Amino acid sequence: MKTRHPYFETQLSNGVQVIAERFENVQSASIGFFIKSGVLYELTQHLGISHFIEHMLFKGTKKRSAKDIARQFDRMLLPQRITPVSTQG
Repeated sequence: MKTRHPYFETQLSNGVQVIAERFENVQSASIGFFIKSGVLYELTQHLGISHFIEHMLFKGTKKRSAKDIARQFDRMLLPQRITPVSTQG
């Protein structure tokens, strides 16, 4: 039987939906981003592109490893003052 945890749900002014869940015995935090994308949201001429991009992100390509791709996304999307997780360790 699954234990249900209390959660909080709201929507930001920019339309982003936020859902938070609290676990009493956990002393850490995690965050996930869920984007309304994929086959249900793709135009006919783009069917499969979300799945292809997903595999590139966690498997890499012939020329770029998954870590290289993560670093490139970090450079494009994160402010310069933040040290991206993909470059630590």
